[in-house]
Amino acid sequence: MKFKGIHIFAGMITACVIAVVILGFVSVGSPKQQRARRLDQQRANDLQQLTYTLDNFYATKKTLPDSLQELKNVPEVSVSSSLDPATGQPYEYRKLAADKYELCATFETVVSSTASGISKSGYTGPFDRFWDHPAGRSCFELFVRTANKTP
Repeated sequence: MKFKGIHIFAGMITACVIAVVILGFVSVGSPKQQRARRLDQQRANDLQQLTYTLDNFYATKKTLPDSLQELKNVPEVSVSSSLDPATGQPYEYRKLAADKYELCATFETVVSSTASGISKSGYTGPFDRFWDHPAGRSCFELFVRTANKTP
């Protein structure tokens, strides 16, 4: 009889451990979902950094580059990353006007801070738009920010 009580106790402990693991996956997502979120966060950070870089390029050259590759040839401008962290492919960039451009990336997850009114980046500003995106290809039209002009 004593062994039966130990087996029941061990079974209850095992069930609790399994329940905690399942609850963990439900609340934070699977490792695959967490990886997708981290990659999307990196993509949003990269796009934000590219906007700073494009602003600096414009301030230096008084024009936008024809391609992101052109940014690498300017010593005054620093490019942290213009490549997707998962695929290694360059982010899409298109010059739309003298001071307007488009940046595109392909995201794996949906993020919408506007529904909750909370900024994912911790502040509200012109770059928050990168934190709100559907899954799949998303493009963002932006104007160059200069010292005397902010969108």
